[in-house]
Amino acid sequence: MDEAGDDPRKSADLQEQAREATIFLRRLLELMGEKATIEPAESDDPETLELNIKGDGSGLLIGRHGQTLDAIEYIVNRLLARQVKDAAPISIDTESYRARRRRLLQRMALSKGEQAKREHVPVMIEPMPPRDRRIVHLALQDDPMITTRSTGDGFMRAIEIVPVDERRSPNERGSENRGRGRGRERDRDQDQDTAPALGEQGGFKHGQKRIV
Repeated sequence: MDEAGDDPRKSADLQEQAREATIFLRRLLELMGEKATIEPAESDDPETLELNIKGDGSGLLIGRHGQTLDAIEYIVNRLLARQVKDAAPISIDTESYRARRRRLLQRMALSKGEQAKREHVPVMIEPMPPRDRRIVHLALQDDPMITTRSTGDGFMRAIEIVPVDERRSPNERGSENRGRGRGRERDRDQDQDTAPALGEQGGFKHGQKRIV
């Protein structure tokens, strides 16, 4: 069995890691037939290195909902981790896509959250990757009237935004809803599992049951 001291990977500071990641990224773009300039960029997270791609093929590199860009980022991180011990996470962006996507998701999360509170019913958001789910969870985590949780299995999972009163027992919700008419009556056969604490969600907790 290999000892910890037999790890063939080298140690490297952040600047050297950025150089290594740039080499991997440039080679990957060449294999894709893309000519682009790669520059280091300021990251919101001091423990994350960010590389920015500048070129004419930005739309192709981004892909639908950033899936191509996510795949490129994943490959570069895997290659760096094979060469460098305790490698820092690498974030790859082009044409400020990450920031634009973050703002879009935050606006959508707030709108869906208001819908859930206004209509007093859970609201579903389409399946998305972990990075995007985390943005939605964080955008709504300070709202005491709703909670969020990921549903489904695999990499792409949906997000459910649930009004706090929807987590009460059927009897409690039933007594509160008396006199509101049949059109506003809750489904009393819902799954009553308690949602996880906001600090535990983060978009990554596995095994949540879907409310139907």
